[in-house]
Amino acid sequence: MSIPTSEQQQIIIDSGSCVVIAKPGSGKTFTLSEKIRIILSSLPQYKGVIAISFTNKASDELKNRTLKKGTDKKGSFFGTIDRFCIAEIVLPFLRYLYGLPRKDLEVVTIKESALDDAVKASLEQAIKGKSEIELSFVKSRYLEGEVYLEMIGPLAILLFDSLPNVRRYLKARYSHIIVDEYQDSGEEQHKLFERLFSVGLKAIAVGDLDQSIYAFSGKSSKFLLALTKKPGFNKYSLTKNHRCHPSISAYSIKLFDPSISHERIEENRVYLKNITGSEVEISKWIGKAIPKITEKFGISKASEFGILVRSNRTASIVAKHLNFPIQFFEDTPLDYLTTPWARFFSESLRVVFDKTLTFNDMIEKYIDVQENRSLTGRIISRLITIKNNVSKGKSVNEYTQELISCAKMIAPKYENSEATSSLLKVCHDKELLKSYFPAEANAAQLMTIHKSKGLEFSVVFHLDLYQWIIPSGKAIAEKDQEELIQSLNLHYVGITRAKDVCVLCTSTKRHNYENRILSADPSEFLLRPGLGSLRKELGTS
Repeated sequence: MSIPTSEQQQIIIDSGSCVVIAKPGSGKTFTLSEKIRIILSSLPQYKGVIAISFTNKASDELKNRTLKKGTDKKGSFFGTIDRFCIAEIVLPFLRYLYGLPRKDLEVVTIKESALDDAVKASLEQAIKGKSEIELSFVKSRYLEGEVYLEMIGPLAILLFDSLPNVRRYLKARYSHIIVDEYQDSGEEQHKLFERLFSVGLKAIAVGDLDQSIYAFSGKSSKFLLALTKKPGFNKYSLTKNHRCHPSISAYSIKLFDPSISHERIEENRVYLKNITGSEVEISKWIGKAIPKITEKFGISKASEFGILVRSNRTASIVAKHLNFPIQFFEDTPLDYLTTPWARFFSESLRVVFDKTLTFNDMIEKYIDVQENRSLTGRIISRLITIKNNVSKGKSVNEYTQELISCAKMIAPKYENSEATSSLLKVCHDKELLKSYFPAEANAAQLMTIHKSKGLEFSVVFHLDLYQWIIPSGKAIAEKDQEELIQSLNLHYVGITRAKDVCVLCTSTKRHNYENRILSADPSEFLLRPGLGSLRKELGTS
Protein backbone atom coordinates (compact mmCIF):
# COMPACT_ATOMS: atom_id res chain seq x y z
CA MET A 1 0.00 0.00 0.00
CA SER A 2 1.32 3.45 -0.92
CA ILE A 3 1.78 5.89 1.94
CA PRO A 4 0.84 9.51 1.11
CA THR A 5 3.58 12.11 1.31
CA SER A 6 3.02 15.13 3.54
CA GLU A 7 2.01 17.15 0.43
CA GLN A 8 -0.50 14.51 -0.61
CA GLN A 9 -1.88 14.00 2.90
CA GLN A 10 -2.74 17.69 3.27
CA ILE A 11 -4.87 17.52 0.14
CA ILE A 12 -6.49 14.19 1.04
CA ILE A 13 -7.74 15.38 4.44
CA ASP A 14 -8.82 18.89 3.37
CA SER A 15 -12.60 19.03 3.73
CA GLY A 16 -13.11 22.20 1.71
CA SER A 17 -12.70 23.42 -1.85
CA CYS A 18 -9.18 23.51 -3.18
CA VAL A 19 -6.95 23.99 -6.20
CA VAL A 20 -3.87 21.79 -6.64
CA ILE A 21 -0.93 22.54 -8.92
CA ALA A 22 0.54 19.12 -9.63
CA LYS A 23 3.78 18.45 -11.48
CA PRO A 24 4.17 15.34 -13.71
CA GLY A 25 4.76 12.16 -11.75
CA SER A 26 3.72 13.80 -8.46
CA GLY A 27 1.04 11.20 -7.69
CA LYS A 28 -2.04 13.29 -8.43
CA THR A 29 -4.18 10.29 -9.50
CA PHE A 30 -3.24 8.46 -6.29
CA THR A 31 -4.04 11.59 -4.27
CA LEU A 32 -7.40 12.12 -5.99
CA SER A 33 -8.45 8.48 -5.70
CA GLU A 34 -7.63 8.44 -1.98
CA LYS A 35 -9.50 11.70 -1.46
CA ILE A 36 -12.58 10.49 -3.33
CA ARG A 37 -12.61 7.24 -1.33
CA ILE A 38 -12.72 9.23 1.92
CA ILE A 39 -15.48 11.50 0.57
CA LEU A 40 -17.62 8.56 -0.59
CA SER A 41 -17.36 6.84 2.78
CA SER A 42 -19.29 9.72 4.35
CA LEU A 43 -22.05 10.04 1.72
CA PRO A 44 -25.49 8.40 1.66
CA GLN A 45 -26.11 5.77 -1.02
CA TYR A 46 -27.98 8.09 -3.39
CA LYS A 47 -25.30 10.78 -3.38
CA GLY A 48 -21.91 10.89 -5.08
CA VAL A 49 -19.20 13.03 -6.62
CA ILE A 50 -18.68 14.39 -10.12
CA ALA A 51 -15.19 13.29 -11.20
CA ILE A 52 -14.23 14.88 -14.54
CA SER A 53 -11.16 13.81 -16.52
CA PHE A 54 -9.94 15.11 -19.87
CA THR A 55 -9.95 11.72 -21.62
CA ASN A 56 -11.87 8.47 -21.24
CA LYS A 57 -8.64 6.63 -20.49
CA ALA A 58 -7.76 9.00 -17.64
CA SER A 59 -11.31 8.71 -16.33
CA ASP A 60 -11.09 4.92 -16.35
CA GLU A 61 -7.83 5.00 -14.42
CA LEU A 62 -9.18 7.36 -11.76
CA LYS A 63 -12.37 5.30 -11.38
CA ASN A 64 -10.54 1.97 -11.19
CA ARG A 65 -8.00 3.22 -8.66
CA THR A 66 -10.76 4.75 -6.53
CA LEU A 67 -12.92 1.64 -6.49
CA LYS A 68 -10.28 -1.12 -6.52
CA LYS A 69 -10.36 -1.52 -2.71
CA GLY A 70 -14.07 -2.27 -2.77
CA THR A 71 -15.24 1.33 -2.42
CA ASP A 72 -18.87 1.83 -3.46
CA LYS A 73 -19.12 4.59 -6.05
CA LYS A 74 -22.71 5.27 -4.90
CA GLY A 75 -24.26 7.99 -7.08
CA SER A 76 -20.97 9.20 -8.54
CA PHE A 77 -20.20 10.19 -12.12
CA PHE A 78 -16.79 9.41 -13.65
CA GLY A 79 -16.22 10.68 -17.18
CA THR A 80 -15.50 13.62 -19.47
CA ILE A 81 -17.19 17.01 -19.23
CA ASP A 82 -19.10 16.53 -22.50
CA ARG A 83 -20.49 13.23 -21.33
CA PHE A 84 -21.53 14.74 -17.99
CA CYS A 85 -23.28 17.71 -19.60
CA ILE A 86 -25.09 15.49 -22.08
CA ALA A 87 -26.21 12.82 -19.62
CA GLU A 88 -26.90 14.90 -16.51
CA ILE A 89 -28.06 18.29 -17.79
CA VAL A 90 -28.89 18.71 -21.48
CA LEU A 91 -30.87 15.57 -22.38
CA PRO A 92 -32.80 15.29 -19.08
CA PHE A 93 -33.73 18.97 -18.78
CA LEU A 94 -33.85 20.58 -22.24
CA ARG A 95 -37.52 19.61 -22.60
CA TYR A 96 -38.39 21.86 -19.64
CA LEU A 97 -37.02 24.83 -21.60
CA TYR A 98 -38.05 23.95 -25.17
CA GLY A 99 -40.84 21.38 -24.78
CA LEU A 100 -40.94 17.82 -26.10
CA PRO A 101 -39.16 17.15 -29.41
CA ARG A 102 -41.19 15.79 -32.32
CA LYS A 103 -38.55 13.12 -32.98
CA ASP A 104 -36.20 11.02 -30.87
CA LEU A 105 -33.22 13.11 -29.84
CA GLU A 106 -29.85 12.55 -31.46
CA VAL A 107 -26.62 14.26 -30.39
CA VAL A 108 -24.78 15.12 -33.60
CA THR A 109 -21.97 17.32 -34.78
CA ILE A 110 -22.85 20.21 -37.06
CA LYS A 111 -21.00 18.45 -39.86
CA GLU A 112 -23.31 15.42 -39.74
CA SER A 113 -26.54 17.38 -39.15
CA ALA A 114 -29.48 17.56 -41.54
CA LEU A 115 -28.72 21.23 -42.33
CA ASP A 116 -27.70 22.34 -45.80
CA ASP A 117 -24.02 23.13 -46.35
CA ALA A 118 -24.42 26.91 -46.26
CA VAL A 119 -26.17 26.85 -42.88
CA LYS A 120 -23.59 24.39 -41.51
CA ALA A 121 -20.76 26.69 -42.56
CA SER A 122 -22.47 29.72 -41.03
CA LEU A 123 -23.16 27.92 -37.76
CA GLU A 124 -19.60 26.56 -37.50
CA GLN A 125 -18.22 30.04 -38.13
CA ALA A 126 -20.49 31.54 -35.47
CA ILE A 127 -19.29 29.02 -32.88
CA LYS A 128 -15.65 29.44 -33.91
CA GLY A 129 -15.94 33.22 -33.60
CA LYS A 130 -17.85 32.92 -30.31
CA SER A 131 -20.65 35.08 -31.71
CA GLU A 132 -24.18 34.88 -30.35
CA ILE A 133 -26.22 32.07 -31.86
CA GLU A 134 -29.97 32.56 -32.12
CA LEU A 135 -31.53 30.36 -29.45
CA SER A 136 -34.68 30.17 -31.56
CA PHE A 137 -32.63 28.30 -34.18
CA VAL A 138 -31.20 25.91 -31.57
CA LYS A 139 -34.73 25.31 -30.30
CA SER A 140 -36.12 24.63 -33.77
CA ARG A 141 -33.43 22.04 -34.46
CA TYR A 142 -33.98 20.44 -31.05
CA LEU A 143 -37.67 20.05 -31.83
CA GLU A 144 -36.60 18.24 -35.00
CA GLY A 145 -34.53 15.83 -32.92
CA GLU A 146 -31.03 17.36 -33.26
CA VAL A 147 -28.80 18.60 -30.46
CA TYR A 148 -25.39 19.79 -31.64
CA LEU A 149 -22.35 18.51 -29.80
CA GLU A 150 -20.64 21.87 -30.28
CA MET A 151 -23.48 23.52 -28.33
CA ILE A 152 -23.52 21.12 -25.37
CA GLY A 153 -21.42 23.40 -23.14
CA PRO A 154 -23.42 26.60 -23.76
CA LEU A 155 -26.71 24.68 -23.44
CA ALA A 156 -25.63 23.21 -20.10
CA ILE A 157 -24.83 26.71 -18.81
CA LEU A 158 -28.15 28.06 -20.16
CA LEU A 159 -30.13 25.30 -18.45
CA PHE A 160 -28.22 25.70 -15.19
CA ASP A 161 -28.93 29.44 -15.13
CA SER A 162 -32.54 29.23 -16.36
CA LEU A 163 -34.00 26.26 -14.48
CA PRO A 164 -33.99 26.04 -10.67
CA ASN A 165 -34.73 22.31 -10.90
CA VAL A 166 -31.37 21.76 -12.63
CA ARG A 167 -29.56 23.44 -9.75
CA ARG A 168 -31.65 21.57 -7.16
CA TYR A 169 -31.02 18.22 -8.84
CA LEU A 170 -27.25 18.65 -9.09
CA LYS A 171 -26.97 19.89 -5.51
CA ALA A 172 -29.08 17.00 -4.21
CA ARG A 173 -27.29 14.33 -6.26
CA TYR A 174 -23.66 15.40 -5.85
CA SER A 175 -21.49 16.66 -3.00
CA HIS A 176 -18.30 17.53 -4.93
CA ILE A 177 -17.17 18.57 -8.40
CA ILE A 178 -13.63 17.28 -9.01
CA VAL A 179 -11.79 18.15 -12.23
CA ASP A 180 -8.44 16.68 -13.22
CA GLU A 181 -6.18 18.24 -15.90
CA TYR A 182 -7.84 21.59 -15.26
CA GLN A 183 -5.24 23.36 -17.41
CA ASP A 184 -7.06 21.82 -20.39
CA SER A 185 -10.44 23.27 -19.44
CA GLY A 186 -12.50 25.25 -21.88
CA GLU A 187 -14.60 28.28 -21.01
CA GLU A 188 -17.90 26.41 -20.55
CA GLN A 189 -16.32 23.80 -18.28
CA HIS A 190 -14.83 26.55 -16.14
CA LYS A 191 -18.17 28.38 -15.94
CA LEU A 192 -19.99 25.22 -14.92
CA PHE A 193 -17.33 24.43 -12.30
CA GLU A 194 -17.75 27.90 -10.78
CA ARG A 195 -21.55 27.64 -10.84
CA LEU A 196 -21.54 24.28 -9.06
CA PHE A 197 -19.23 25.79 -6.46
CA SER A 198 -21.58 28.76 -6.05
CA VAL A 199 -24.60 26.53 -5.23
CA GLY A 200 -22.76 24.64 -2.51
CA LEU A 201 -20.80 21.78 -4.03
CA LYS A 202 -17.24 21.46 -2.79
CA ALA A 203 -14.99 22.15 -5.78
CA ILE A 204 -11.57 20.58 -6.40
CA ALA A 205 -9.37 21.47 -9.39
CA VAL A 206 -6.08 19.72 -10.17
CA GLY A 207 -3.71 20.62 -12.98
CA ASP A 208 -0.32 21.81 -14.15
CA LEU A 209 0.01 25.24 -15.73
CA ASP A 210 2.97 23.96 -17.75
CA GLN A 211 1.07 21.10 -19.41
CA SER A 212 -1.50 23.17 -21.29
CA ILE A 213 -1.15 22.05 -24.94
CA TYR A 214 -4.67 22.31 -26.36
CA ALA A 215 -5.07 26.06 -26.98
CA PHE A 216 -5.91 25.27 -30.63
CA SER A 217 -9.22 23.79 -29.42
CA GLY A 218 -10.12 26.58 -27.01
CA LYS A 219 -8.53 25.11 -23.88
CA SER A 220 -6.44 27.34 -21.65
CA SER A 221 -4.47 27.28 -18.40
CA LYS A 222 -5.78 30.78 -17.61
CA PHE A 223 -8.82 29.21 -15.94
CA LEU A 224 -6.65 27.17 -13.58
CA LEU A 225 -4.58 30.27 -12.87
CA ALA A 226 -7.76 32.21 -12.04
CA LEU A 227 -8.75 29.58 -9.47
CA THR A 228 -5.42 29.98 -7.66
CA LYS A 229 -6.52 33.57 -6.91
CA LYS A 230 -10.19 32.84 -6.17
CA PRO A 231 -11.46 33.27 -2.57
CA GLY A 232 -12.84 30.15 -0.95
CA PHE A 233 -10.21 27.80 -2.39
CA ASN A 234 -7.32 26.39 -0.38
CA LYS A 235 -4.14 26.30 -2.46
CA TYR A 236 -1.79 23.29 -2.60
CA SER A 237 1.14 22.06 -4.67
CA LEU A 238 2.38 18.59 -5.53
CA THR A 239 6.01 19.21 -6.39
CA LYS A 240 7.79 15.90 -5.85
CA ASN A 241 8.20 14.00 -9.12
CA HIS A 242 7.98 10.33 -8.14
CA ARG A 243 8.05 9.04 -11.73
CA CYS A 244 11.01 10.62 -13.50
CA HIS A 245 14.70 10.20 -12.76
CA PRO A 246 15.90 13.23 -10.73
CA SER A 247 17.92 14.55 -13.67
CA ILE A 248 14.85 14.50 -15.95
CA SER A 249 12.76 16.25 -13.31
CA ALA A 250 15.47 18.91 -12.77
CA TYR A 251 15.81 19.50 -16.51
CA SER A 252 12.05 19.93 -16.99
CA ILE A 253 11.84 22.45 -14.14
CA LYS A 254 14.89 24.42 -15.30
CA LEU A 255 13.27 24.67 -18.73
CA PHE A 256 10.78 27.18 -17.31
CA ASP A 257 12.96 28.98 -14.78
CA PRO A 258 16.77 28.99 -15.07
CA SER A 259 17.06 30.58 -11.62
CA ILE A 260 15.69 27.50 -9.86
CA SER A 261 18.40 25.57 -8.05
CA HIS A 262 18.33 21.81 -7.55
CA GLU A 263 20.03 19.20 -5.45
CA ARG A 264 23.27 17.72 -6.74
CA ILE A 265 22.52 14.99 -9.28
CA GLU A 266 24.88 12.03 -9.43
CA GLU A 267 23.99 11.03 -13.00
CA ASN A 268 22.47 12.93 -15.91
CA ARG A 269 19.86 10.87 -17.77
CA VAL A 270 18.94 13.60 -20.28
CA TYR A 271 20.91 13.34 -23.53
CA LEU A 272 21.13 15.54 -26.62
CA LYS A 273 21.87 13.87 -29.94
CA ASN A 274 22.58 16.09 -32.95
CA ILE A 275 22.60 14.20 -36.27
CA THR A 276 24.15 15.23 -39.57
CA GLY A 277 21.28 14.76 -41.98
CA SER A 278 17.51 14.79 -41.45
CA GLU A 279 14.82 12.83 -39.62
CA VAL A 280 15.79 9.89 -41.83
CA GLU A 281 19.24 9.70 -40.25
CA ILE A 282 17.76 10.25 -36.78
CA SER A 283 15.51 7.25 -37.34
CA LYS A 284 18.43 5.07 -38.42
CA TRP A 285 20.45 6.18 -35.37
CA ILE A 286 17.56 5.37 -32.99
CA GLY A 287 17.38 1.86 -34.43
CA LYS A 288 21.03 1.34 -33.47
CA ALA A 289 20.72 3.11 -30.10
CA ILE A 290 17.80 1.11 -28.69
CA PRO A 291 19.77 -2.16 -28.18
CA LYS A 292 22.64 -0.25 -26.52
CA ILE A 293 20.30 1.62 -24.18
CA THR A 294 18.46 -1.62 -23.40
CA GLU A 295 21.70 -3.22 -22.26
CA LYS A 296 23.04 -0.20 -20.37
CA PHE A 297 19.89 0.54 -18.37
CA GLY A 298 18.41 -2.94 -18.16
CA ILE A 299 15.18 -2.15 -20.03
CA SER A 300 13.00 -5.26 -19.90
CA LYS A 301 11.00 -4.88 -23.11
CA ALA A 302 10.95 -2.80 -26.27
CA SER A 303 7.50 -1.32 -25.50
CA GLU A 304 9.22 0.70 -22.75
CA PHE A 305 10.69 2.87 -25.52
CA GLY A 306 8.55 5.80 -26.66
CA ILE A 307 9.37 7.71 -29.84
CA LEU A 308 7.52 11.01 -29.66
CA VAL A 309 7.02 13.40 -32.58
CA ARG A 310 5.19 16.63 -33.31
CA SER A 311 3.06 15.28 -36.15
CA ASN A 312 2.09 12.19 -38.10
CA ARG A 313 4.26 13.52 -40.93
CA THR A 314 7.40 12.94 -38.89
CA ALA A 315 5.99 9.67 -37.58
CA SER A 316 5.64 8.34 -41.13
CA ILE A 317 9.33 9.13 -41.81
CA VAL A 318 10.38 7.35 -38.63
CA ALA A 319 8.19 4.34 -39.39
CA LYS A 320 9.75 4.02 -42.84
CA HIS A 321 13.42 4.30 -41.85
CA LEU A 322 13.72 2.96 -38.29
CA ASN A 323 15.35 -0.46 -38.45
CA PHE A 324 13.70 -1.74 -35.28
CA PRO A 325 10.22 -3.17 -34.57
CA ILE A 326 7.78 -0.33 -33.87
CA GLN A 327 4.10 0.05 -33.16
CA PHE A 328 2.65 3.23 -34.64
CA PHE A 329 -0.40 4.53 -32.75
CA GLU A 330 -1.90 6.70 -35.46
CA ASP A 331 -4.81 9.05 -34.83
CA THR A 332 -8.06 7.62 -36.24
CA PRO A 333 -11.36 9.27 -37.28
CA LEU A 334 -12.95 8.02 -34.05
CA ASP A 335 -10.34 9.89 -31.98
CA TYR A 336 -11.69 13.25 -33.13
CA LEU A 337 -15.28 12.52 -32.01
CA THR A 338 -16.59 12.80 -28.45
CA THR A 339 -20.10 11.42 -28.91
CA PRO A 340 -21.15 8.39 -26.82
CA TRP A 341 -21.31 6.15 -29.90
CA ALA A 342 -17.78 7.12 -30.96
CA ARG A 343 -16.46 6.42 -27.46
CA PHE A 344 -18.33 3.11 -27.36
CA PHE A 345 -16.84 2.03 -30.69
CA SER A 346 -13.31 3.06 -29.67
CA GLU A 347 -13.50 1.31 -26.32
CA SER A 348 -15.09 -1.81 -27.85
CA LEU A 349 -12.28 -2.10 -30.39
CA ARG A 350 -9.63 -1.82 -27.67
CA VAL A 351 -11.29 -4.58 -25.62
CA VAL A 352 -11.79 -6.76 -28.71
CA PHE A 353 -8.06 -6.71 -29.47
CA ASP A 354 -6.70 -6.84 -25.91
CA LYS A 355 -6.92 -10.25 -24.22
CA THR A 356 -6.36 -8.69 -20.79
CA LEU A 357 -9.46 -6.46 -20.95
CA THR A 358 -13.12 -7.34 -20.40
CA PHE A 359 -16.35 -5.67 -21.47
CA ASN A 360 -17.94 -5.60 -18.01
CA ASP A 361 -16.27 -2.42 -16.73
CA MET A 362 -16.76 -0.70 -20.08
CA ILE A 363 -20.52 -1.32 -20.16
CA GLU A 364 -20.97 0.31 -16.74
CA LYS A 365 -20.14 3.69 -18.30
CA TYR A 366 -23.26 3.56 -20.45
CA ILE A 367 -26.00 1.77 -18.52
CA ASP A 368 -26.88 0.85 -14.93
CA VAL A 369 -25.79 -2.79 -14.90
CA GLN A 370 -27.75 -3.68 -11.77
CA GLU A 371 -31.05 -2.30 -13.10
CA ASN A 372 -30.54 -3.65 -16.64
CA ARG A 373 -29.07 -7.09 -16.07
CA SER A 374 -30.87 -8.74 -18.97
CA LEU A 375 -29.85 -6.03 -21.45
CA THR A 376 -26.30 -6.05 -20.11
CA GLY A 377 -26.10 -9.79 -20.56
CA ARG A 378 -27.27 -9.63 -24.18
CA ILE A 379 -24.82 -6.87 -25.09
CA ILE A 380 -21.83 -8.49 -23.39
CA SER A 381 -22.69 -11.84 -24.99
CA ARG A 382 -22.61 -10.26 -28.45
CA LEU A 383 -19.37 -8.41 -27.78
CA ILE A 384 -17.68 -11.53 -26.40
CA THR A 385 -18.71 -13.43 -29.54
CA ILE A 386 -17.04 -10.74 -31.66
CA LYS A 387 -13.90 -10.87 -29.51
CA ASN A 388 -13.69 -14.66 -29.66
CA ASN A 389 -14.14 -14.75 -33.43
CA VAL A 390 -11.52 -12.03 -33.98
CA SER A 391 -9.09 -13.92 -31.75
CA LYS A 392 -9.60 -16.93 -34.04
CA GLY A 393 -8.50 -14.91 -37.06
CA LYS A 394 -11.69 -13.41 -38.40
CA SER A 395 -11.71 -9.74 -39.45
CA VAL A 396 -13.43 -7.27 -37.15
CA ASN A 397 -14.77 -5.71 -40.35
CA GLU A 398 -17.25 -8.59 -40.50
CA TYR A 399 -18.81 -7.42 -37.24
CA THR A 400 -19.32 -3.68 -37.72
CA GLN A 401 -23.09 -4.07 -37.99
CA GLU A 402 -23.07 -6.11 -34.81
CA LEU A 403 -21.17 -3.29 -33.03
CA ILE A 404 -23.68 -0.76 -34.37
CA SER A 405 -26.51 -2.98 -33.12
CA CYS A 406 -24.92 -3.05 -29.65
CA ALA A 407 -24.58 0.75 -29.72
CA LYS A 408 -28.30 1.04 -30.49
CA MET A 409 -29.12 -1.13 -27.50
CA ILE A 410 -26.73 0.56 -25.12
CA ALA A 411 -27.32 4.21 -26.11
CA PRO A 412 -30.34 4.50 -28.42
CA LYS A 413 -30.73 8.25 -27.95
CA TYR A 414 -27.18 8.94 -29.11
CA GLU A 415 -27.37 7.37 -32.57
CA ASN A 416 -24.71 9.11 -34.59
CA SER A 417 -24.06 8.73 -38.30
CA GLU A 418 -20.59 10.30 -38.16
CA ALA A 419 -19.51 7.83 -35.50
CA THR A 420 -20.91 4.99 -37.58
CA SER A 421 -19.13 6.10 -40.75
CA SER A 422 -15.89 6.57 -38.77
CA LEU A 423 -16.21 3.04 -37.39
CA LEU A 424 -16.61 1.66 -40.90
CA LYS A 425 -13.60 3.63 -42.10
CA VAL A 426 -11.43 2.38 -39.25
CA CYS A 427 -12.51 -1.25 -39.63
CA HIS A 428 -11.79 -1.15 -43.37
CA ASP A 429 -8.26 0.15 -42.80
CA LYS A 430 -5.77 -2.36 -41.35
CA GLU A 431 -3.30 0.39 -40.44
CA LEU A 432 -5.88 2.43 -38.51
CA LEU A 433 -7.05 -0.68 -36.69
CA LYS A 434 -3.54 -1.16 -35.33
CA SER A 435 -4.05 1.95 -33.17
CA TYR A 436 -6.46 -0.12 -31.06
CA PHE A 437 -4.05 -2.99 -30.52
CA PRO A 438 -2.39 -3.34 -27.08
CA ALA A 439 1.26 -2.40 -26.77
CA GLU A 440 3.49 -5.17 -28.08
CA ALA A 441 6.31 -6.12 -25.74
CA ASN A 442 8.83 -6.47 -28.58
CA ALA A 443 8.08 -3.15 -30.33
CA ALA A 444 8.89 0.47 -29.51
CA GLN A 445 5.85 2.78 -29.41
CA LEU A 446 5.65 5.62 -31.93
CA MET A 447 3.12 8.44 -31.52
CA THR A 448 2.62 12.21 -31.40
CA ILE A 449 3.38 14.08 -28.18
CA HIS A 450 -0.29 15.03 -27.93
CA LYS A 451 -1.27 11.35 -28.04
CA SER A 452 1.36 10.49 -25.41
CA LYS A 453 -0.08 12.76 -22.75
CA GLY A 454 -0.95 10.69 -19.71
CA LEU A 455 1.40 7.87 -20.75
CA GLU A 456 4.90 7.06 -19.53
CA PHE A 457 7.91 5.18 -20.90
CA SER A 458 11.21 4.06 -19.46
CA VAL A 459 13.00 5.73 -22.37
CA VAL A 460 11.81 8.58 -24.59
CA PHE A 461 13.29 9.72 -27.89
CA HIS A 462 11.95 13.25 -28.35
CA LEU A 463 12.10 14.40 -32.00
CA ASP A 464 11.11 17.52 -33.97
CA LEU A 465 13.22 19.87 -31.86
CA TYR A 466 13.68 22.48 -34.59
CA GLN A 467 12.80 26.12 -34.96
CA TRP A 468 9.45 26.35 -36.80
CA ILE A 469 8.36 22.96 -35.46
CA ILE A 470 8.87 23.20 -31.67
CA PRO A 471 8.37 26.12 -31.28
CA SER A 472 5.89 26.38 -34.11
CA GLY A 473 6.05 28.68 -37.11
CA LYS A 474 3.18 30.73 -35.72
CA ALA A 475 5.07 31.33 -32.47
CA ILE A 476 8.13 32.53 -34.40
CA ALA A 477 6.70 34.37 -37.41
CA GLU A 478 3.85 36.10 -35.58
CA LYS A 479 5.68 36.44 -32.26
CA ASP A 480 2.60 34.88 -30.69
CA GLN A 481 3.42 34.49 -26.99
CA GLU A 482 0.48 32.21 -26.26
CA GLU A 483 1.57 29.92 -29.08
CA LEU A 484 5.15 30.01 -27.78
CA ILE A 485 3.93 28.90 -24.36
CA GLN A 486 1.93 26.10 -25.97
CA SER A 487 5.04 24.93 -27.82
CA LEU A 488 7.11 25.04 -24.63
CA ASN A 489 4.44 23.09 -22.78
CA LEU A 490 4.39 20.50 -25.55
CA HIS A 491 8.17 20.09 -25.22
CA TYR A 492 7.75 19.77 -21.44
CA VAL A 493 5.14 17.04 -21.85
CA GLY A 494 7.46 15.15 -24.20
CA ILE A 495 10.34 15.27 -21.71
CA THR A 496 8.28 14.24 -18.71
CA ARG A 497 6.89 11.10 -20.37
CA ALA A 498 10.34 9.58 -19.65
CA LYS A 499 10.90 7.76 -16.38
CA ASP A 500 14.54 6.70 -16.72
CA VAL A 501 16.13 8.18 -19.86
CA CYS A 502 15.22 11.08 -22.16
CA VAL A 503 17.04 11.52 -25.47
CA LEU A 504 16.47 14.86 -27.21
CA CYS A 505 17.06 14.52 -30.96
CA THR A 506 17.79 17.19 -33.54
CA SER A 507 19.59 17.31 -36.91
CA THR A 508 21.17 19.65 -39.43
CA LYS A 509 18.30 19.23 -41.91
CA ARG A 510 14.57 18.59 -41.69
CA HIS A 511 11.52 17.98 -43.87
CA ASN A 512 8.88 20.67 -44.22
CA TYR A 513 5.17 20.08 -44.70
CA GLU A 514 5.67 19.89 -48.47
CA ASN A 515 8.21 17.13 -47.80
CA ARG A 516 11.11 19.27 -49.04
CA ILE A 517 14.40 19.03 -47.13
CA LEU A 518 15.57 22.31 -45.58
CA SER A 519 18.48 23.41 -43.43
CA ALA A 520 17.43 23.10 -39.80
CA ASP A 521 18.10 25.26 -36.76
CA PRO A 522 17.86 23.60 -33.34
CA SER A 523 14.90 24.58 -31.18
CA GLU A 524 15.49 27.69 -29.10
CA PHE A 525 14.25 25.65 -26.14
CA LEU A 526 17.49 23.66 -26.28
CA LEU A 527 19.47 26.90 -25.86
CA ARG A 528 17.82 28.15 -22.68
CA PRO A 529 20.21 29.10 -19.83
CA GLY A 530 21.25 26.38 -17.42
CA LEU A 531 20.12 23.40 -19.49
CA GLY A 532 23.51 22.48 -20.92
CA SER A 533 24.88 21.37 -17.57
CA LEU A 534 21.85 19.14 -16.97
CA ARG A 535 22.29 16.95 -20.06
CA LYS A 536 24.96 14.94 -21.81
CA GLU A 537 25.89 15.93 -25.34
CA LEU A 538 26.19 12.87 -27.56
CA GLY A 539 27.71 14.92 -30.37
CA THR A 540 27.04 15.14 -34.08
CA SER A 541 27.15 12.01 -36.21
